[in-house]
Amino acid sequence: MPNKTIYVSDGDLPLYLRAQELAGGNLSSFDRVTLVLAKPLHGVVPLLVGLSLPAARTKLARLKLQPTVSFDTAAKQAKVKAGHVLSQVPRPGVAAAPGMKVRLVVARPAG
Repeated sequence: MPNKTIYVSDGDLPLYLRAQELAGGNLSSFDRVTLVLAKPLHGVVPLLVGLSLPAARTKLARLKLQPTVSFDTAAKQAKVKAGHVLSQVPRPGVAAAPGMKVRLVVARPAG
C-alpha cells in the first residue's frame, strides 16, 4: 500500500494537533509523520448539486447508493432550476459503500 509522507507545522493546526495526540505529544516542528491513506473500495460519492433529480438518481444507482429526497422552495434564491439538486449529504468525494444513503434537497417551484 503506498504511503504519503507529510511535514507537519503549527500552521496546519488541526492536523498538527491530531498528529501530536497520536505521537503522545512528542512532535516538534518539521518532524516527519507518515500517513497511510485508505483507497475507497466502492468509489466515492459523486457531485450531484445542479443535476436534475433523474440524473442524480442514475448516478447514485450506478454506485448502488440510496437517495433520500426532500424538496425545498428556495429555488429562486439558489438560482437552481426546479427539479434540480440544491444540496447533498454526504459531500462529494467521501468514500462510498453499497447501500449508503445520500440525502438530496431538490428545488421545488415556488408557488
